[in-house]
Amino acid sequence: MSRATELLRSAIPNYAITLPLSKDKIKYRPFLVKEEKILLLALEEDKEEAVLGAIKIMIESCCENINDAGEIPLLDLEYLFLNIRAKSIGDVVTPVINDPETGERIKVEIDLHKIKPKIKKDFSNKIKINEDVGVLLKPPTLNMTYEMQKNPEMYYHDNTGNLTINGLMHVLKSCIIEIYTKEDSISTGDMTDEEILDFLEVLTPEQFSNINEYFDSIPELSTTVNYTLSDGTEKTFVIKGIENFFA
Repeated sequence: MSRATELLRSAIPNYAITLPLSKDKIKYRPFLVKEEKILLLALEEDKEEAVLGAIKIMIESCCENINDAGEIPLLDLEYLFLNIRAKSIGDVVTPVINDPETGERIKVEIDLHKIKPKIKKDFSNKIKINEDVGVLLKPPTLNMTYEMQKNPEMYYHDNTGNLTINGLMHVLKSCIIEIYTKEDSISTGDMTDEEILDFLEVLTPEQFSNINEYFDSIPELSTTVNYTLSDGTEKTFVIKGIENFFA
């Protein structure tokens, strides 16, 4: 490494952030040109798998003590990336949206630092099955998303993007950390996949639905923007999905 490079590296600032779901405290730095290049190439490829892979590489490079960003909950991953992006090239992004009724394209302005997930006070990853048994869940991660993309036939109906019942069972299997009672607990790390699936199959439909509702309750990163059409009509639009915060 040249002396000039060493001087540049020593001047890179460091920041700290608390992730919204895990509550982990992470130290990070802005991304560098070599890391931005990986992301830009992924955006040109225009595939979700490539973009998420580039974000994974960037987070592992920019953050201390993160060896596998694929195991971070997706919400935390997105929140961390937006903050790295804000510290790297600016707080404000100006994506172009399509008005859902007229199709008119409108450029809007978003302050990334104002995007914070709203987590309900009663949000919990502990779900009671009955008076005696409950499960401890973890939110979906990037590694889970990769697995689903690699084996779509195992998870999705053809051409719909909707999970099959078997696909949903496999997602739940991957997200259960522990099955507990008042006196004991069983880590799913000590169970086979077949044993976890057997447990899920003996739930009543209501119990199964209670577990599934946990995933519907996980907050997401979104923001509401106000905009005006060319005819003067004032409207609002909800922007969500990390790919919409790149502009």
